Amino acid sequence: MAAPGIGYVKRDVDKTTIDWSAVSSSITGALGEAFTAAQKQRAEVELTDQKMAGEIQNLPKGATPDQSKYYASAIQNIGDANQTIKEQYENGDISATQYKIAVNSLNTQYQIFKNNAVSYQDSYTKYKEKVLDENSGLVTNLFATTVDTMAGMNKSVNWNAETQMLESTYVVNGQTITTPVTNDLAMMSYENKKFNQKAITNADNSFAKKVFETVDAEGNVTYSANYNSPQFKDALQNYVSGLTSDANGIQALEYLGARNYELTLEAPTNANQIQVRIDKSSGLPIATDVAAVKKLAQDGLKKDIIASLDTTYKKSVDSKISKESKEYDARFESTFLPNIIAAKQMTANIKAGKPFVDVIVDRVQGMDDPGTRILKLDSPEVQINQQAKTSFPGADFFLLKDGKLEGVTIKSESQIANFMNELEGLKPERIDEYKVDIKNYDFFTNPQGKIKFNKSAGGFRPAVDNNGLPVN
Repeated sequence: MAAPGIGYVKRDVDKTTIDWSAVSSSITGALGEAFTAAQKQRAEVELTDQKMAGEIQNLPKGATPDQSKYYASAIQNIGDANQTIKEQYENGDISATQYKIAVNSLNTQYQIFKNNAVSYQDSYTKYKEKVLDENSGLVTNLFATTVDTMAGMNKSVNWNAETQMLESTYVVNGQTITTPVTNDLAMMSYENKKFNQKAITNADNSFAKKVFETVDAEGNVTYSANYNSPQFKDALQNYVSGLTSDANGIQALEYLGARNYELTLEAPTNANQIQVRIDKSSGLPIATDVAAVKKLAQDGLKKDIIASLDTTYKKSVDSKISKESKEYDARFESTFLPNIIAAKQMTANIKAGKPFVDVIVDRVQGMDDPGTRILKLDSPEVQINQQAKTSFPGADFFLLKDGKLEGVTIKSESQIANFMNELEGLKPERIDEYKVDIKNYDFFTNPQGKIKFNKSAGGFRPAVDNNGLPVN
């Protein structure tokens, strides 16, 4: 039943001007009657008629015909609700205590409705600014139509006697949405940001680098991407869980929306759509199936992060390989090849009856280690060390290293080449690799008796006469 005597009932609601004073006095009278009846039944009802009337008079006039109709309808329904509660009490359907609770609940929500009405336009203006922000989230933009409908007041306000809630009902895209008036401004105050793609690339510094790190006994740090280790899997799960931690699944929705999933307010019609709705308890957006949305997002995030790490660590590996390749080439040119030439030169000199120890002396003197020297048999250090001479009777020369003398006998070209290479720090496996690299090298002795080479057979060699002299 409508509250009796409300002043605007017979007015043309399409007009933009409403006689709020008439409305105020009418509803004040209706509410006053209810309290009078309640007081006669000794119900503890605290409602001040004058305060209520003043508050009603403070409601804004409708800026548009829709807003005027909305306010008029809301006041009418609040009056009707109060009258219904009164009749329920008078008919014995509810107790005095229930009556008091219901009226107080209605009055409390009326205050919220009034405050919302005053704040609507300013809140809507601010909301539009949020939507136009380039960093605004997909969820914020999805609900822009809903907010437009709310701000345009294309809705109704009704009292739900069962829940004792004052509710707003409006239609968006053919879908009827009902929420408590206490949530009417919630969407206009809502804002979320779009998914930050840096969250994917930041995973390396956030946790992966630490998980992949290995420190050897000498303190050298290396990194190796192992996606199957329990440590990495746990760290990855913790990271993606943090990126999708909000209760309503909004962060997950933003990630999926940026991955070509379509967010919709309606029931999905294909696997690429994800439904979002308004949570009745908070008035804010929420994924219809929060758990499923979060799992879908987390699975996608894991794949994206691993793909990003793959790129990062592939570059690292490529860089390492490139560095090793340059070091490989440098050692070949500066150490291995000169030692091969020196070994060939020594054996060639031995065969020709020429001095040969000077060749290795010159090579070793060029090393970075000043404590390592090659000594001829007639050097003072050898001559005064009778024990060394006795220990190495067939030595061709002596190695002085770390203050100790050790005799060396040349047995073959390869033996002396290995000796020099190992003396300069080349490991046996690297020496073997280098030997493969010179397999097709063409080494020869030039007219001056020096060992030279071509990198392939058939390369240029200077012509010589029968005496080995250059031909002009």
